Amino acid sequence: MEKIWQEEYKKLQDFIDQHENIVINEKITLIDSSVRPIFYKLFGRVRNAFLINRFPNFIDQGEQLSSYYSRATQELHKSSGWDCVITKNELRDFLVNPAHGMIRPLFDPLFCLLKHQTSIKDFEYTASKMVERFFASQYMSSYEKWVIISLIRLLDCNQIFYIPIAKMNSTQIRQYTHSPREAVPFPKESTEIWLDYTPAPLFIIPSSVLYANKIQRYISITSEFVKPLAIATNPSENKEWFNFNDIYRKSKQLSIMPSLMIHMCDELNDTPIIADRERFYRPDMILEFGSNVRGSNYMSDVIEKMKLNREIFQPRLGSYFITTVQPDNQISNTLVSHDKVALSDIKISMLNVDFKIDKLTLIAEALSGTGSE
Repeated sequence: MEKIWQEEYKKLQDFIDQHENIVINEKITLIDSSVRPIFYKLFGRVRNAFLINRFPNFIDQGEQLSSYYSRATQELHKSSGWDCVITKNELRDFLVNPAHGMIRPLFDPLFCLLKHQTSIKDFEYTASKMVERFFASQYMSSYEKWVIISLIRLLDCNQIFYIPIAKMNSTQIRQYTHSPREAVPFPKESTEIWLDYTPAPLFIIPSSVLYANKIQRYISITSEFVKPLAIATNPSENKEWFNFNDIYRKSKQLSIMPSLMIHMCDELNDTPIIADRERFYRPDMILEFGSNVRGSNYMSDVIEKMKLNREIFQPRLGSYFITTVQPDNQISNTLVSHDKVALSDIKISMLNVDFKIDKLTLIAEALSGTGSE
């Protein structure tokens, strides 16, 4: 079973040897259009076989997550008419078809093998490491999206908005070298939830702004953090602002940032901007995500990052570590168990949610101020 991928690889090599209009070596890669479809069909079979041989558990975990995500988006669309938008091709492919998505990182290593730039043994090692890193990254990003959608449903959101800031090319970005003053656009109503929104770097803005019936307030969800180029001419006076330069320095140039920030506002006018070149809006809540796909060391690293972010951003309602598995005792001992202490005492709390949406109710209650004392 382990060597099935090598059998598929031999079929690919035989096909190349039988066709003079295919040339693959260190200096040139030439695949004639007449044979290209068959070549890439065989090429894909090699990658699929390698994945099935080496990582059947990754495929199972990915398909489980994909199923929960698909169900959540379908139920959200049924109740609200909203669609979920993911712009990153890698993440979208992974969620639609995890096995197909996971063969992406095998493209270059397999060509290196065909060019005799590496050995079978080295290919297996390098390709395995690349798949492991890719899977861990896409799995955690996908789980984060499932949590966002589930929270939107729990909070009974009935309106969604986006901040209409146009994209900028590199020339336009270079023009913003002296922190010009710009007005932040007013939010516009939408029917799409942007789950990985990367705006033009004028400001840090939320990917989505929603009105939550459950708490009768607007909530902003932010997951992308870039250094702002501009200073807002219309910052809200109803927010508590931190000095941006202090945040930038303490977060090591925004390299140590939360996975997700949640802000709440009473007025839609107050939602558009999270940060500009001078100020950073204090969050109400910070969310991080953990799983066994990256091992216990990763979980411990997340906790350390959360402790640092707690000190930097001082989220009003605390920080939540949402996991797909129960952390081991060493990790659990560094956390505060949510159901044992008052909300006001919580600094970092762990929620072993897995895919049980009802366990996210504790976060909805914290946002609404109805958590148990």
